[in-house]
Amino acid sequence: DPDWPWNCAHGRINVDAPDQTKLMAQIYKEIELPRPAEFEQMTSAEIMQWFEQWAMSEEGQAWQKEFQERIKEEIGDIQQRHYALQINSDGGFKADNVTEGNYLIALTFMGKGKRAGEPDYRKRLGEGKYRFTMPEITDDNIDQPLDLGLINLEMHSRIQIGQTAPEFTIDTLDGRKVSLADYRGKFLLLNFWMLQMQAQPEAEEQMDKVRQLYQAYGDDERFDILGITMTGSVDIYTEIANKYLAEKGITWKQGTLGFENRELMQSYGATSYPFNVLIDPNGTVLATGIDGEQLEQTVAEALQQ
Repeated sequence: DPDWPWNCAHGRINVDAPDQTKLMAQIYKEIELPRPAEFEQMTSAEIMQWFEQWAMSEEGQAWQKEFQERIKEEIGDIQQRHYALQINSDGGFKADNVTEGNYLIALTFMGKGKRAGEPDYRKRLGEGKYRFTMPEITDDNIDQPLDLGLINLEMHSRIQIGQTAPEFTIDTLDGRKVSLADYRGKFLLLNFWMLQMQAQPEAEEQMDKVRQLYQAYGDDERFDILGITMTGSVDIYTEIANKYLAEKGITWKQGTLGFENRELMQSYGATSYPFNVLIDPNGTVLATGIDGEQLEQTVAEALQQ
């Protein structure tokens, strides 16, 4: 897209390190997050706001420091240096004063926001990753830039209508297992959502549309909804998710993703939330990214087949 604004691209260079997703889940269990004193009386939105404020407090900063120290204990001191990338209008970028070592470039590309030139951080269009080694700086090369050449980007393409929906088996919020195969023979709406979207009125309106859809068609044996959210397998996030569902009157089954299997959302093209995918009884994708009035219309037409 020649009109796509490059200020919707963000990038940084980090010291290369092993994948930390499984380690993070383990440490979250060892170093529990605090629990607000009035947890039972608070709404899920109030609890999420409390955590945002706590993260900025001295206690929150100390917890994050301990968390990082535990990671270092497991994988060693990887010297958490990072450098921001300056991305130009032609897609080129540079970073100054990078010291020697092994690095990972991480590029993220967002969709256009509602205001001209502003990114929509909820919509990740793609990303690029590239590992490289910065050589030792000497008198001979101190003024010579390291040219990395072209870096291939992986765009997040939504699964296409007519494709077979990716199979999965994940945990549920009540500690069981659920698979896509469990719904074979039914029309299934996958409803991807995140707790953080409570701060976005438009997202909450869309969740209300899904709830209304279930009220209208939930008794039809040919149709069901499966919610999928990401709690990182962290106990208190699971509690908050269950509180949110109770507040909204959402009763359909809910799957949850840990840090290690969050790629499932990406495989279904979920880049903003809520994100809905309709699958037919044979496991074929009928529609993706449907919301608002289009959501009920698409389901109603499917059930009339």
